[in-house]
Amino acid sequence: MRRATTALTMGPARQALVIEAAASLLAARLRLQLRSFGPIMAELGRFVPPTRVDAPVQVDPVRRRRIAQVRWAIAVAAPLMPFRAVCLQRSLAGRTMLARRGIDAILHFGGTVRAGAPDGEHAWLTADGIGVAGYPIDPAMVEIGRIVPHG
Repeated sequence: MRRATTALTMGPARQALVIEAAASLLAARLRLQLRSFGPIMAELGRFVPPTRVDAPVQVDPVRRRRIAQVRWAIAVAAPLMPFRAVCLQRSLAGRTMLARRGIDAILHFGGTVRAGAPDGEHAWLTADGIGVAGYPIDPAMVEIGRIVPHG
């Protein structure tokens, strides 16, 4: 209950961000329940193999602050949802919020293998090399591909 109380004592700008994040999480959940995964992903961009190392990105401070605000809002809103907001929902919500701010994001997909068998799937989101959703990532996680914006 402490987290909810904290959300209620925030200033109006932060409250608006948390409300936007909650709405985006709900929209992501509904989207994934009502539509097939393939068409959703095709709308977001194109699936490409992972790159070995992402080049460092010089990010202007205003843009960096906007990315951090979205990351924060998703982290605050997710535990308050009446459903368990999983990594893919968080990543889709973050991508939607960043797109509203004119910031492209990359949706990563990965998996773990333990004892020779697939053991888990995970999605995470980055923007300008900054982790937005789906963090921390298990060190055993291997990226299998990513969705990059159309273009």
